[in-house]
Formats: sequence, C-alpha cells, structure tokens
Amino acid sequence: MRVRRANAADASAIITLEREATSAAHWSRQHYEQLFLSIPDSLSEQCAWIAEDDRDRLANEGKQLQPKLLGFLIARRTNGECELENLVVSVESRRKGVGALLLSQLFAYSRETYVANIFLEVRESNQAARRLYEKSGFEIAGLRQNYYQDPPEDAILYRLKVC
Repeated sequence: MRVRRANAADASAIITLEREATSAAHWSRQHYEQLFLSIPDSLSEQCAWIAEDDRDRLANEGKQLQPKLLGFLIARRTNGECELENLVVSVESRRKGVGALLLSQLFAYSRETYVANIFLEVRESNQAARRLYEKSGFEIAGLRQNYYQDPPEDAILYRLKVC
C-alpha cells in the first residue's frame, strides 16, 4: 500500500469510491475537478491524497494495471489552519490502517506547512470515524446541530493541535 498526492486522473476513481460511502461528504463531479485546478499559494491550498494497493501492477501479459484505490483524503489549508473535508476508505479496506495512513500524511503535510490546528466535523452516528479521529489525537471541540441532511443529524466538531 502506498499514499500519494491525488491528481486529475484519479477523479473518476475518487468519485466512484465516494458514491459507495453513505457517510461521506457527497460532492459534485465539478467540485472534484475544481480540486485539481486550484493553484496553491502560501496562504491557501486544497489538496488530496489517495491510498492505493499497488501489489498487482502487472497483468499476466505484461500489461500495466491501475492500482486499486483503497481510500482518499481531501483537506483545505487556509491561514495556518487545515480542515479535513472528506476521508473515505473502501468497505473492504476498513480497519486495516488505510484511514490512519492517510491521516498521517495529512499530519506530515500540516507540520511542513506550519499548520497550527486541523479541524473536521463528522456525523454523530459515525462511530467508526469518531474512534479513528480520537485514536489519532483529535479532541471534541463542539457540536453543530442539524448540520447534516438525508438524514438530518448533528455534526461533532473535532480539533487537533499540530504545532
């Protein structure tokens, strides 16, 4: 398994995986395409990483195979803070360290870019994600009532102090 920065060629696979995850933030195709068109500057950047299984890269007849997408993470850095906007791990890859590996990439990036805090919100009922965030050092920072729709649900706000 490896983690790398996502690029425009990954958009379709990211969208497919996101559509399969009921608890993920569901964005339009245009939103994902814009992600790869944004130009980072010293104050702001939206970025994405993917985790992929690259063990079976060569097919039987020497053809190159696309590595299987195991998960992705999207974050936005602005003025010394970072918001984790979306983290999705494929159903068959959950509880195998994929989410933690993606988070570790975000933590490294945050230290490199002098981010002081990482924030996120998660559905109150998403216990698996909440356990991952708390195990990774995030602390509850608040509540947004009725933040989510379909179904309506509160969002738990988390914060991780990086520096």
